[in-house]
Amino acid sequence: MLTDQQIISVLNSTEVATAIHIGEKAVIQTANEAMLKAWGKDQSVIGKSLEDALPELKGQPFITMLGRVWREGITISGTDTPADIRVDGKLQTFYFDFEYKAVKNESGKTICILHTSTNITTRFISKQREKKLMDELAAINEELQAKNEELAAMNEEFATTNEELTVYQQKLQLLNLKLTESKNQLQFAIEAAEMATWDYNPATGYFSGNNRLKEWFGLVPEDEIKLSDAIANIHPKERSKVLSAIEKAMQFSSSGNYRN
Repeated sequence: MLTDQQIISVLNSTEVATAIHIGEKAVIQTANEAMLKAWGKDQSVIGKSLEDALPELKGQPFITMLGRVWREGITISGTDTPADIRVDGKLQTFYFDFEYKAVKNESGKTICILHTSTNITTRFISKQREKKLMDELAAINEELQAKNEELAAMNEEFATTNEELTVYQQKLQLLNLKLTESKNQLQFAIEAAEMATWDYNPATGYFSGNNRLKEWFGLVPEDEIKLSDAIANIHPKERSKVLSAIEKAMQFSSSGNYRN
């Protein structure tokens, strides 16, 4: 049989935090250096119940678990399990993979609880950080996908608008072509009838006439003609009628046609 000192030496030879508890209150029979370090305690806790040695565990599930293991002779384990432990005078949250295993004698009675624990706080925090980064990346990818879908919809809308614009441009070109043809036809009719035509813009006061009109007034095609000069060359008897007709044509209520 191993002596208590030999058992402690064996337990200290492993890096796995290990303790042996006795009774329903989980009195600490022995604990290796790795377990004492995980608890933030020293050898003074040996012989105390786990609740007395680590009062901060009160209200946490571990004392109750150890009681069940002692009474029922079962094994309870956990992974990534948080535990609030006071280390260096500061209450901190650590994460452990642990096992409480009932050790029985030949008659099946529980004689002690083998408590093993691995501090996986660094791994757990790394996993949480990785998960957070993955969640953020997933959110960014989701947002990017939404933006791409929005962009695709906009491109489709632009494509439709461009098609409509092309149709409108074609219609405008056709109208311009028809307008040019109409102007050409009108000009041909005017020249064929040897008509004198003129144009007056009341907003700018600009007056212009075709070559036939200028010829009537004894001007060459390059000469400019003013409305006042044109009116001055009208026979006095007809001048008032022309002025009246021009004034009437410029009224809002008229059709805009000059009639004399």
